[in-house]
Amino acid sequence: MICETRGINFLPVVQPVLHDKKFRTSLEQELLDQDMVNFPEFLEVYNEIQRMSKGFNALDMATIYNRDKHHIFLDSCHVTDDGYEMMAALIAQRFDAPAAAAFGR
Repeated sequence: MICETRGINFLPVVQPVLHDKKFRTSLEQELLDQDMVNFPEFLEVYNEIQRMSKGFNALDMATIYNRDKHHIFLDSCHVTDDGYEMMAALIAQRFDAPAAAAFGR
């Protein structure tokens, strides 16, 4: 509501996480295994956030990397430069098609 009254486009985004990537490199799998030991409640909380975001017309990026078989994640939620470029292109598509083209997507 605050953004709307000020003419600002607001886009809630559900961040992609390693848990949702279908094809993981061996390093990504090690990171995931370590995460499940250190933060066992993470997946439950993340799934709840995804469920709640449905009512906000959020951009759900949970599956953005499902086709990629190369290394994207540096830890459970931070990605490489290529990963961030993919996210930026998807966000740009929601706001402006020419901006998305600038990212080559």
